[in-house]
Amino acid sequence: ECYDTSHNHGISAVASMVVYSHGKVDHKLYRRYNLPDSIGGDDLMALEVVLRRRFANQELELPDVILIDGGRLQLNLAKKLMDELRFHDKISVIAIYKGENRNPELDKIIVNSMLELSFRDSPPIFRLLQHLRDEAHRFAITGHRKKQVDRMGYSKLADIPGIGAKKSKALMAFFGSVQSIAVAKIDELQQVSGIGHDLAVVIHEFFNN
Repeated sequence: ECYDTSHNHGISAVASMVVYSHGKVDHKLYRRYNLPDSIGGDDLMALEVVLRRRFANQELELPDVILIDGGRLQLNLAKKLMDELRFHDKISVIAIYKGENRNPELDKIIVNSMLELSFRDSPPIFRLLQHLRDEAHRFAITGHRKKQVDRMGYSKLADIPGIGAKKSKALMAFFGSVQSIAVAKIDELQQVSGIGHDLAVVIHEFFNN
């Protein structure tokens, strides 16, 4: 399992978990974790929150290896948590961090406090771990961007008189996006739970005047 986080100055933070099993990535086991804004840009706290949530889920099979995108601080935190959860004898933890000028061949893998591996030590393994790191990064970013769009959508809907958090959620669940709400007809808006004719007119006029 490989983990990464994505946020915009601590806002709309999302963490990702991607899984490599039996020689290939297993998309069915991918997970995203929404992180509270209270964490801000604290990547260490975000990592701890995500790992605790993931390993509280006893329905998921334990991995053989955890790959962390980060350096020694992230590695030590993950190892300490595995010790606390008594998984230290079941799960190995390693970290990968970017090399100088983001040159992939200068990336390093940290195995423990005494051992670091470089690209030339085993290029095929490095390429695999880099791919997993990049895949976790991609999966986290797409989740973060969606969360940002949803956040902006809810903020826009909050400007409409008579629309609170509950009705905003109902509208977004029904239409999927603010753009779809903006072009919806009055009778279509009325199909949403809690949206009567008068409120549907208000919403329609808000986007069309």
